Amino acid sequence: MSVVITDLVVPTADVSWRDLGVCVNGPTRPVLSSRTLVDAPSTSLSMGIIGASHVIEVRGAQTPLLREEVSCLAATAAGETVPVKDGRADYRQRFPSADYRFSLRTSIFSDYEFADKAEAVMAQLDASWLVARFPGEGDYHITALGGAWNCDRWCWTTYHLYPLEGAIVRTQSAWIVRN
Repeated sequence: MSVVITDLVVPTADVSWRDLGVCVNGPTRPVLSSRTLVDAPSTSLSMGIIGASHVIEVRGAQTPLLREEVSCLAATAAGETVPVKDGRADYRQRFPSADYRFSLRTSIFSDYEFADKAEAVMAQLDASWLVARFPGEGDYHITALGGAWNCDRWCWTTYHLYPLEGAIVRTQSAWIVRN
């Protein structure tokens, strides 16, 4: 199945990759589009698009176990902030029942290269991804979130595309359950 893109009609927000921050277990924010996956024993993965950014929650039966936010507001949010330097971040945290891993990488391209790279990103997405396009920066002002349960872990990848800056931000995360 091909990817479904939701065209959002919202005020412009999070328009520069340079302003992105990362926060773990920060405040809840309203989402513009969301999807919840329930493929794991006793946990679920909730993916939400906020602004041109994302929030992911791993939830137990009645309570959130982890909340990851990548946005321009995250750098100053309450919670554990993760430093982003030169478009890169790596973070690990041990929780009572699981280990959390996060990485963020930013790639910058010329206008010509960006269109090709954006096409390549879009080509690897399918209908299981949550994808939204934002107004004002062309066809590829997109945030895409994809996740799945794999044996003992939730794994998710996100893409944040910034056409005016020729930037593609990719995050990869995992919530690894310890037995």
